[in-house]
Amino acid sequence: MENMFKKPVESSPTKIEVEGVLLFGRFLTTLRKALSKTYKQIFSELGLSKMTILKWESGENFPAKDKLPAIAAAYGADLEELIKVFEISKQAREKEKSGRSRIDLNPRNR
Repeated sequence: MENMFKKPVESSPTKIEVEGVLLFGRFLTTLRKALSKTYKQIFSELGLSKMTILKWESGENFPAKDKLPAIAAAYGADLEELIKVFEISKQAREKEKSGRSRIDLNPRNR
């Protein structure tokens, strides 16, 4: 699973990855495809709408943090890894909105 964090930079780094770290939506998409699961399987397992899952995977929205254990189970992810990607992605989104360009990837500094 470790290698899923490292991907070549594509199109817009702020949308896909920050300093080589795969962001939340793309991380979910990568996991789902690795498991050969469909959106229908994921939203059925989570009891959510297809649109909700699409918004998470596109990076348009983030789930509530309390949903992460169920999301990790549905996507076959390690919960600790998922939380790390979630927190880095949220930080990147906040910094993108505020116009700051440097993302701190060290969890101790958050």
